[in-house]
Amino acid sequence: MTDGEKVKAIRKALGLSQEVFGAQIGVTKSHMSGVESGSKNLSGSALQLLKVKYSISTQWWESCKGEMFEKKVGEPNNFGPSLEDQLAFQEWQTFSPDQKLQAVQMLRRLKAGSKTPDQTS
Repeated sequence: MTDGEKVKAIRKALGLSQEVFGAQIGVTKSHMSGVESGSKNLSGSALQLLKVKYSISTQWWESCKGEMFEKKVGEPNNFGPSLEDQLAFQEWQTFSPDQKLQAVQMLRRLKAGSKTPDQTS
């Protein structure tokens, strides 16, 4: 498996788009596409950030054997937002301004302990 194929496998396992995944390690969607297709490489610092941020197993990276992640996906780490936070942000980016306002209002109701509209039947 090439490095680009490994990067793609990690991104897919995390359920992230090329844009969001690339932004997390400091590269553009276009560059990430090139990495995955094999026409470009990640810089050493971007590759190291990817391995640390997502707790990529050294054994998996070197031999594609064993578990990809040293800890379960979604466990909090000290290197950035959890997987759940990243997925929420990815969805947030697709919302219209009106949907964002509605989502903020719903979050405030949830925080205050109020029922959401679908719970009021």
